[in-house]
Amino acid sequence: MSLSELSALERGKIGMMEVYTINSLFWVLMKVSGEDTDSSLRDDWKVEMGRLKETQGRLAEVEARLNRPPRDTQAATRIIKEVNVK
Repeated sequence: MSLSELSALERGKIGMMEVYTINSLFWVLMKVSGEDTDSSLRDDWKVEMGRLKETQGRLAEVEARLNRPPRDTQAATRIIKEVNVK
């Protein structure tokens, strides 16, 4: 299955996983190389991970919106008419 055959939500999840993996591998490389990690570099990494966390939250909201049951507009109309009659 190719990437173009996936839904937008699935492509978004895959893209987020790719960026997370790259950031994590970069952090591991910095730690393993034994270099003194510059505080600004560390701060940049934390900012990027925060962005990923926000994106993950947005993807979860979209997924929840897609999975919720459809609205029953006919039932809602009946309830509103019933309330207005009383």
